[in-house]
Amino acid sequence: MAYGQMPDVPLFEIPDLGLIEQSIKGVTKDLTKELASYPGLKVSAARCDDSGVVISGEGSAVLYGGGGGVFQGTDHSVVDAGDGSGTYELNGQSVVVGGDGSGVFSSGDLSVTNAGDGSGTYNDGNISLVIDGRGGGTYAAGDVSIVNAGDGSGTYSDKEQSITNAGDGSGVYSGYGIDIVNNGDGTGLVDGNVVDMEPLDKVAKLGKFPPMGAMKPVKGCGTVISLESGVLFDVDEYAIRDDAQATLKSVAKALNDVDAGKVRVQGHTDSVRDEAWNQTLSENRADAVVDQLKDLGSTADLEGEGFGETRPIANNDTAAGRQLNRRVEIFIPTA
Repeated sequence: MAYGQMPDVPLFEIPDLGLIEQSIKGVTKDLTKELASYPGLKVSAARCDDSGVVISGEGSAVLYGGGGGVFQGTDHSVVDAGDGSGTYELNGQSVVVGGDGSGVFSSGDLSVTNAGDGSGTYNDGNISLVIDGRGGGTYAAGDVSIVNAGDGSGTYSDKEQSITNAGDGSGVYSGYGIDIVNNGDGTGLVDGNVVDMEPLDKVAKLGKFPPMGAMKPVKGCGTVISLESGVLFDVDEYAIRDDAQATLKSVAKALNDVDAGKVRVQGHTDSVRDEAWNQTLSENRADAVVDQLKDLGSTADLEGEGFGETRPIANNDTAAGRQLNRRVEIFIPTA
């Protein structure tokens, strides 16, 4: 990051609602507990295509750039009132659907409400989301808090840093021993020193909460641990940073604790550079994570593969979207 450049207020996503009954049990639940405290890392249930390849961003409930989201279960029953509303029984749990996109789901720590107008809430005991349907929303998970006002302004904070974007080009950053003030007029301060500084881009709007509906059941195919590339690597590099060791050490331990067998480490990039560059970078980053996890004691059967820019989960036209797309996913198939 250039001198005086503030990081963006990040966008956020919610777990795949189609796999909601899968996300509260088994390996996914164990890994979520083990790794919930690490910023830039999340654990979620995975769905796959017919060949067993993990589907990223396609049919998952990503709150930026739209995307679908439904409730479905392997063992299910449907009571249809004839107007699109009804009650769905999923593995002994009940989902009430209003027929207008609205609905309610509750099971243990998991609670989802959907107003049918693009707004809704999600809480699974680890992640809490509120989406207003007009581009704004809030996200809270551990020490991480994100507020997106939907008007171009927003805030981000964790235990190390805080970011405020006023939406008019100005903003404030504090963290890791650095204080930045952007005046929004081409000037700013870095630790009290006057510097030239480009005005901030507005915080991109969030998408709407996906409507509840009925689709054929989809069974989860495993668990995905997703790490933002910024947690592991410097820009355009594939050497793992020293400060990423604690996170990867915890991942290695977690894989051993759940007796993970065959594990695929998958690299993904944004689309800023050319396709060939991004493909090579994604492969090198996946291989670097495989080597590091082995060095840290992982006994899983690890295999690296890269997908370059081919599997985005957000819009590459914004900095925050590109940040989501730059990631490494560790996929643990269902045994």
